[in-house]
Amino acid sequence: MDKEIVMAIIGVGGTLAGTVLGWALNCLQDTRNKKLKLCFSLQLSNLDSELIDEDLRTKTSESGYCIQICNIGQIPFFFEQISLQYKKITIIDCINAEEQNSILPYKSYIYQLNMQEYNSILYHCKKAKLKECKAIAYDIRGNKGKGKLDLVLPFIQASVRE
Repeated sequence: MDKEIVMAIIGVGGTLAGTVLGWALNCLQDTRNKKLKLCFSLQLSNLDSELIDEDLRTKTSESGYCIQICNIGQIPFFFEQISLQYKKITIIDCINAEEQNSILPYKSYIYQLNMQEYNSILYHCKKAKLKECKAIAYDIRGNKGKGKLDLVLPFIQASVRE
């Protein structure tokens, strides 16, 4: 065989291999983009609203804290409940009782914590010295969105209260 024929065969083979590899990587990227991606953060809720005096609060009163769930993926998420866990222990289960339950791509949803839920977070932060926990959001179809929730603020509050 001639050198030119061998070089042509190698060139065609390289072109085909590059095309197949590019197609496979594109398919992989598409599947990764279509996965559910949620981001969780614990923050102070609206500071403009008046909170009830701490002595007069009940377990269903607003705590002044909320969990913000951001959908950073490309598919909508129909939020039903959040579960905060560490190891195999459930800290709290937050069930969405509002009508607005869809979190569109690149939008967020704010879940207001009541005093009972926030006190449970404080208790577990103090007991297990938690600074982070696993957050799992469930949707109405049974899908799960997992992420980490930073608990440094409740950890500091629990440490100061000791």
